[in-house]
Amino acid sequence: MADPMEDGALAGVRVIDFTNYIAGPVVTRFLADMGAEVIKVELPPRENPIPPRFTKEGPMASVGVAFALWNRGKKSVCLDFHKPQGLAIAKELVRRADVVVENFSPGVMHRAGLGYEELRKVNPRLVMVSVSGCGQTGPLARRPGNDHVAQALSGVMDLTGYPDRAPALPGYFIADNNGGVHGAIAVCAALFRRERAGRGQHIDISMVEALFHLHDMGLVEHLASHGACAPQRMGSHHPSTAPCGVFAARDGYVVITALVHHWEHFAKTIGKPELLSDPRFNPSWRRVQNRLELVPIIEDWLKSFPSRDDALKILNANHILAAPVLSVAQAMEQEQFKQRGALQHVEHPVIGDVALPVTPLKFSESATQITGPAPLIGEHNLSVLSNYLGYSAEQVEELTRQGILVREPAD
Repeated sequence: MADPMEDGALAGVRVIDFTNYIAGPVVTRFLADMGAEVIKVELPPRENPIPPRFTKEGPMASVGVAFALWNRGKKSVCLDFHKPQGLAIAKELVRRADVVVENFSPGVMHRAGLGYEELRKVNPRLVMVSVSGCGQTGPLARRPGNDHVAQALSGVMDLTGYPDRAPALPGYFIADNNGGVHGAIAVCAALFRRERAGRGQHIDISMVEALFHLHDMGLVEHLASHGACAPQRMGSHHPSTAPCGVFAARDGYVVITALVHHWEHFAKTIGKPELLSDPRFNPSWRRVQNRLELVPIIEDWLKSFPSRDDALKILNANHILAAPVLSVAQAMEQEQFKQRGALQHVEHPVIGDVALPVTPLKFSESATQITGPAPLIGEHNLSVLSNYLGYSAEQVEELTRQGILVREPAD
């Protein structure tokens, strides 16, 4: 059983987690890693829609790797809250909680009898977070939303990829994860406010707005030109600084950035002082204009070395902004991660040993860590209902027989 950390920043905070897929579970994953006790309340299980699924024996089995990633360190109560007795149990758990997190489509929790206006009657100090595609209000509130919808509506997708090709998708669910991080930040702020005001509140997180909030130079370009200039997809090289992008070496790719005040030092570092008098690349605005002509020059220098690591040693020794483009596997194995404890090995009863990323918040006085594996569905039905609601083992067994509670077999 996953137990909360006594020295976590959120030790003593109890969270009821009505979440699914990604964005909601990311909120509560952050809270769990900071010491909160997270009780994941799930409807009777159906097949996990997020691949891949994995066990020691093969690719198809009862535990999803995605579920293990997003729900580690949580407890699981599988409860049919569409039934009157199940709804009553859910509300009793909320009565004893500090935080509720949900990421159903707007209106779903209200129709289930678990909307904020209903739950605040049960617990006036409750902090409740709702994460959705477009938010709880506005003309798009009821539109179904996911990560890709949020990318499209936020303008982020239009800036991703190459200008002469269709917009591209990033390598992971950026809107879901970003919405989750915003939700976790909001919980901490609302808990602080509650300590001063004595009451909770409802937090409305729109994944579209959370992504739009991250815009930087594209938004600056649009605002500075009063809408006359439309930001374009940049591909592998930045449109306002050069050199700044991805370059090919013999055995992989590297990223290099030479800011304006680094240009002279960079040209000398790569043994190309003639670039400093080349009219194509001086002054800086011409260098940006002709940035793609710089690419083969820099790549020729990179490929003069047997390995990209040899070139990177020179660049890093001269304080040039540069790094190898690592695969997921290479990133996991880098010494920097190992020394900082960015990954933690967790033993799952089905998957076995798995290295998972720890919430990247380092406190001087508080711990952040994964307190246990992702639970089996309904694994903590008995412990949660007996400890917090005083149910006996016989009562839990009867609720299970009635289908109000469900527990996934351990084997």
